[in-house]
Amino acid sequence: IPDCYIELANQCMDSDPKKRPTSVEIIDKLNKCQNKIKSQFLESNEINKKLAAIKENINNIYTSKAYNITEINKSLSKLKISIPVSTVDVPNF
Repeated sequence: IPDCYIELANQCMDSDPKKRPTSVEIIDKLNKCQNKIKSQFLESNEINKKLAAIKENINNIYTSKAYNITEINKSLSKLKISIPVSTVDVPNF
């Protein structure tokens, strides 16, 4: 991340709203550091090209799991009581 973005973000998040820059000041600051931002992005791209590619084993990637909602609803309807969702035990299918 270019340094001027970090500096500007910190100014925008100042706990004192009076110290935060106006939209005009933000645009002015971004315009002033445009060349610096461009050079830092280009430099970053060159560094990234030199880094070894990261290869992941597809089996190590976490994915979501489908649940049979129909079966869960059937089980709940048999209970004939109202219970909080957080207490429902979701079976693994």
